[in-house]
Amino acid sequence: MSKWYKKDIADITFCLSVIKPEHSQVIKRYYSDKFLTWDHVVSESGQSNSALKTWRSDFKTSLNIILQHGDEFINIRQEALQA
Repeated sequence: MSKWYKKDIADITFCLSVIKPEHSQVIKRYYSDKFLTWDHVVSESGQSNSALKTWRSDFKTSLNIILQHGDEFINIRQEALQA
């Protein structure tokens, strides 16, 4: 397993840990099974399709920011913990 792969997994795990648990469950459910359709996840969740699309979009945006600026966030977090 490459260093970058491990970092990506850590970033994804971190991103999932900082969103609301119900959002995290939906995201994990959808991406855990390549044969699962989005409509099935919507049906299982009991939420509206538009709400879940918003959750998914927010997750992707957050993950993209973390992947692009992760080192900056680590530094900011460490500084905040020391203050």
